[in-house]
Amino acid sequence: MTLEQERHPSPTDDGPPRATVRPSPWSALIALPVLVVTLGVYALIITSDPDAAPAYLWLPVLGLAITAVIGSMRGEICMTGETLRLRAFPFWTFTIPVNRIQAVEVTSVDAFADFLGIGLRIGQGGAVGIIMRSGPALAITADSAKRYIMVLPEPEKWQERILESRAADI
Repeated sequence: MTLEQERHPSPTDDGPPRATVRPSPWSALIALPVLVVTLGVYALIITSDPDAAPAYLWLPVLGLAITAVIGSMRGEICMTGETLRLRAFPFWTFTIPVNRIQAVEVTSVDAFADFLGIGLRIGQGGAVGIIMRSGPALAITADSAKRYIMVLPEPEKWQERILESRAADI
């Protein structure tokens, strides 16, 4: 798991604590077959009927778009004041007010057994997962009984931060 940046509050650092997690570089192997297949099918189409090339131009564009999305995929967690923000870049952001958090647990996640893959996933019981790989994770239960799970390095530190912020809010 690569940790792009994790900042802790200090007297010289006024930014909020945050962590960015990217999938393993091996996840590019997911995008490679998609790109190869779409380009291969497009090549077959234009060699058999060159006049059809413009009508099927969407095919390589789709392959490149999927590859770009997989390549830019990352999970982010940020604590700002009284809110916790979980982000599955480039698509979703979940903002949870700290006073609405009912439980924070450290757990372990197997990306493929528990969530059937990486990225923004729905797991058992409707848990929303920001899963970039298998490993230690933070499980947050909001007062709406909605559960969010994010694989992070050092989830214990994030659990402590959230619990401290929640205690200060009460």
